[in-house]
Amino acid sequence: MDEAAMRRWFYALHDRYLSQFLEDAEEPIRGEPVVPRSPNDPKVRGRFSYTAIPTQLEGGLTSRKLDFFIENVALPESDIHEWREVRVVGEFTCSPEEKGEKAHQLMRNVREMFYAQPLRRFVHGFCLHKNHLELWIVDRSDGYSSGEIDVINSQEKLVRALSSYMLMSDEELGLDSFIRYVGQHAYITIPEGDKPLEHIEVVPEPVARPVKIYSRGNTCYQTTDGEHLIKFSWGSGTKRSEIDALKLANGIHGVINLERSGHLYNIEMHRKDIDFLSGKQWDMRVWGRILTPVLEPASSGRKEYYTKRGLTVAELSPFGRPLQSCKSARELLVGIRDAILAHRRLRDEARLLHGDVSEGNIILSPNKEGATEGILIDLDMSPSIESSRKNGRSVCHYRNHAVYGAGAFVEYQRK
Repeated sequence: MDEAAMRRWFYALHDRYLSQFLEDAEEPIRGEPVVPRSPNDPKVRGRFSYTAIPTQLEGGLTSRKLDFFIENVALPESDIHEWREVRVVGEFTCSPEEKGEKAHQLMRNVREMFYAQPLRRFVHGFCLHKNHLELWIVDRSDGYSSGEIDVINSQEKLVRALSSYMLMSDEELGLDSFIRYVGQHAYITIPEGDKPLEHIEVVPEPVARPVKIYSRGNTCYQTTDGEHLIKFSWGSGTKRSEIDALKLANGIHGVINLERSGHLYNIEMHRKDIDFLSGKQWDMRVWGRILTPVLEPASSGRKEYYTKRGLTVAELSPFGRPLQSCKSARELLVGIRDAILAHRRLRDEARLLHGDVSEGNIILSPNKEGATEGILIDLDMSPSIESSRKNGRSVCHYRNHAVYGAGAFVEYQRK
């Protein structure tokens, strides 16, 4: 079955069966099968689609043609589509020799989805190659696949999988539920203990977002008053998050200030329900070269081979501009000087080392007198001096940073 025949089958599945679960479903045509329904049945939320040319899909890193995807059924029908509206993505091939390339293509498409939807928690996808189906779930830690499913001997699994994608809620699809859009306005609510909820309006377009799938997923929005930065981060998977480090460093001159923060989500929340008895976990960090399975099928009994990332949100101040935007040599030197002094205060007052003092982690912001000063940001990689001593280690970190010289080795010796 080629792509055209497969699409005809998809549309037939929708028109004959799934259309009966639409919100405004009409009575089936006489002679067509009638699906038993109850008032509590979920409604169809998705719509099958594909693109014939790359320019039909907008809002991504590059122009791509999609074999198959599902978008929100509430969207008006159009020949032009947006990556931010893609709910599920799939790839087809009739050739067994192409299934590896199609898996790579699927991951490239997933990367586009995460770029256009940076606060998405996970992505569903699938590859259908000749007589076999492989289901995927990809998040900021890595990817899981179901292993190959023989759709000739298990045809109902193909129907169930595609039908499920069409019926899934936003929560089940892992869509962004942290930003509320009202017309052209975007609002973020940061839950923090018993404090009253504050609805913070932000500029809808992020000022920073990740390109890679496997990453801390740092995504930043500027508040509409231009004073604060809202930062979402999946962290590095360590027990102590950046929020903990920011609380220790709060009030230290030259270090970004934490105004409020909250914990939103853990990857374990959707991983705990995954039951791929013949599935595999994949290392997403090397997908650009070769997709590498990193463990045996789940039936081996081994568990938790992924980075346990948690999504946090923080309101930070002040909002600044990158160090590379400096307008003079003096401004550059002031920014670097202030970052070095801030690192010293961080060490002496909070007993932390920054761990990644680099160009990308220094911003420039005006002080109360209006003069430019450097601010140290991003404390996710900040090791505690005390905890390292407790573990019998010296605190050391290697980075190839222009700030300290190429190939510098920075080490804080235990006293």
